[in-house]
Amino acid sequence: MAVRKVDQDLCIGCGVCYLCCPEDVYGFDVEKRFPVVKYPKDCVGCLFCGLLCPTNAISVNTAKGRKVPQAI
Repeated sequence: MAVRKVDQDLCIGCGVCYLCCPEDVYGFDVEKRFPVVKYPKDCVGCLFCGLLCPTNAISVNTAKGRKVPQAI
């Protein structure tokens, strides 16, 4: 499990994490405009959510996830 939490103070409710997750780990509270880590055990550690979050609101445990892809 790589995703730890979404920081409510930093999150702007853009939904990028919800939309980019290939394993459907996130849910999205439409009323609060806030993503929720709904299925943390389904996280495969791809790190897309953490890399694509514009405000770095997602806490990801990189020790258990895959290595961060490097730009060529």
